Amino acid sequence: MGYVTHLIYTPLIAFMALAAETFAQGTPPPAAIMPDFTFRTAPGKTLTPADIPRDKPALIVFVDVDCDHCRQAVQEMNDSAVLLSRVHLYIASLAAAPQLKAFAGKYGPRLKAEWLSDPDARNMVRFNPVRYPAMFLYSPDKRLLDYEDNVETIFRIERSIRAFRRL
Repeated sequence: MGYVTHLIYTPLIAFMALAAETFAQGTPPPAAIMPDFTFRTAPGKTLTPADIPRDKPALIVFVDVDCDHCRQAVQEMNDSAVLLSRVHLYIASLAAAPQLKAFAGKYGPRLKAEWLSDPDARNMVRFNPVRYPAMFLYSPDKRLLDYEDNVETIFRIERSIRAFRRL
């Protein structure tokens, strides 16, 4: 019995380890330079990288409106609204505009954010978020300063916002 179990589980464990390693190596890194995109803002309006002012960093946060971690993150961001006024804040989702508006009103009413919709998922993939919520902090010259998507440490990025000084 032990030999048969060994024959079954050893290849299975080896396969799982190989698959995990392949997945880890195959995951592209976050976009180091802000990619080209065109998100929808209000009906008939869009946002592109050229529309983002260059006077302070830009924080682009990707959320799933049905995700508990994302709700918690936006609520905590709402509590840090004063700190977040140091950046241009954009919150993007695959949700349609009505869902996103309801989410914003419930979880982030004090945030001075531009809420972006990408219902066709054409733009989010260019940033390569690994999981949600995902935060990309870009310098005014559109270079990645910090990236965070670990729910346990997601607000570490606040230190990067506090530390940023325009050179």
